Amino acid sequence: MPLRAASVHPLVTHAIARLNDDVSVAELVAETGYSHRTFLARFRDAAGLAPKTFARVLRSQRAAALLGARRPLAEVALTAGYSDQAHFTREFAAITGLPPSRFRALSPDAGNHVRV
Repeated sequence: MPLRAASVHPLVTHAIARLNDDVSVAELVAETGYSHRTFLARFRDAAGLAPKTFARVLRSQRAAALLGARRPLAEVALTAGYSDQAHFTREFAAITGLPPSRFRALSPDAGNHVRV
């Protein structure tokens, strides 16, 4: 079931917005004033994923969009927020099931979907 803004706890709304800025979970917990355990539980209940996993998915989505633009993989990695191309390749494959070069080949139009 999709999230409805009216039913999502303000803590989760804040966290999702900040995760787009690549902040750490520890920073988010400190910003909210909740305990680490409460923060994780509320986030997972609303989003279905732990905040760190959610952040990894967001970063992979940014990278997928950049792959469609035919930019070099090292440039995609740095622009999307990975520390280097090897980190990008490992994490992108872990999230999507495909290495970036294969994802690019199967997704000629910039986007988060591949042909099957």
